[in-house]
Amino acid sequence: MQPIRKLIVAGISALVLATAAPASANDGWTVYSDPSAGFQAELPLSRFSAGPDSAPGMATFSEIDGPARISVYGGPTGGTSLNQFIQGLSAADATRTVTYTAGGGSWAVLSGTFEDSTTGDELIYYTKVLYAADGASFSGFEMSYPVAGRDRYDPIVTRIERGFTRPRI
Repeated sequence: MQPIRKLIVAGISALVLATAAPASANDGWTVYSDPSAGFQAELPLSRFSAGPDSAPGMATFSEIDGPARISVYGGPTGGTSLNQFIQGLSAADATRTVTYTAGGGSWAVLSGTFEDSTTGDELIYYTKVLYAADGASFSGFEMSYPVAGRDRYDPIVTRIERGFTRPRI
């Protein structure tokens, strides 16, 4: 084989191998399923542990060596529209400032900041809510973390969001 052709073949092979390699199955992320609420979320459970307030339809995970928290929850909507649900979340805690909202027919995102009552640190929260196609049930997740750690935690939020499912019950 000619030297240039060998170089091209080697380069293409390396590129194919680099782009086709699957993510490690042991990268610390686990699919969390809640059969009672019918949703799934991919979570970094090697870095977070379940809190004592976890129950069917709701689970909270605290960062093992850090201040971040992840909550996942779901259940029946009780006839509440998605807009009413989001308005309720926005108004539920006067200490939270809403800086971003987005949504579609069956999903909504709410984000902003609040002050941690224990440490006084300013935290970012990111909440996403998905309604089932029939509007009878919902799933949601929220992650909160220090503003100073945005570069560290934003990729975690993005990955959770990509693997988060709406209720299937």
